[in-house]
Amino acid sequence: MGLAIGVLVAIVAVVIVLLVMVIAGYNGLVRARNAYKNAFAQIDVQMRRRFDLIPNLVETARAYMAHERQTLEAVVNARNMAMAGLSAAQANPGIPLRCNNSRLGSSGSTARWAGSSRSPKATPTSRPTRR
Repeated sequence: MGLAIGVLVAIVAVVIVLLVMVIAGYNGLVRARNAYKNAFAQIDVQMRRRFDLIPNLVETARAYMAHERQTLEAVVNARNMAMAGLSAAQANPGIPLRCNNSRLGSSGSTARWAGSSRSPKATPTSRPTRR
């Protein structure tokens, strides 16, 4: 009788170990399936985000093209004005300053340079000289 109880306990222990292994294997498969579904869900989310961003990209490209068109038109107009000024200066070589001033719209061009100042004194924002 003692031997039969030992064999029965061993069989029950083996069955319990096998049952735990099957449950652990099943849980591992469920975990892997969930990881697989999560990975593909993340891919779908990224694809939707990209799809949602395409209209923004198209609108940005259109705005950039409009800006470039305006820049090109401004450059062409400036070049045409410069060429008109050149032809006016070539037609009247004795009065270049008057031709230049009519194009600039001011009485002098010296003060138009960036950083030019009429005052020789230092300003509070100027850098000290190095010694």
